[in-house]
Amino acid sequence: MKAKDKTAITKSAQFVEVAGYRIDKNYPDWPFAKVKVDGQTLEINIWDLLNKYRAQKLDDYFEFYTAPCFADSEAEKKKSKAKMKWGMDGQPTGIKSDEEYIDIQMQLYGRVIFTLDPY
Repeated sequence: MKAKDKTAITKSAQFVEVAGYRIDKNYPDWPFAKVKVDGQTLEINIWDLLNKYRAQKLDDYFEFYTAPCFADSEAEKKKSKAKMKWGMDGQPTGIKSDEEYIDIQMQLYGRVIFTLDPY
């Protein structure tokens, strides 16, 4: 019998475990982790993690839905800048391969939303 492969994904009926985080399939876009960057506490969701992996893989810019220049307040601008800094910090996401990156999306959404093809 082979030893069980310890990948970042664990399949279950309701949850997908990605990089040590349990993500509810019914609410995949809800924040599942908090990180501190420049004094800001940021809520991280699967879109953030997938975008960060993609940016690292393609040596591309971390895409974040609220660019600091479009923030409504100074506090939101600081939070947006902190999230962009987190996305570009070079730290690993916990996603171990391109195949795993695709598998995560298939499990959560039933399709691939973020490809690894450059635009």
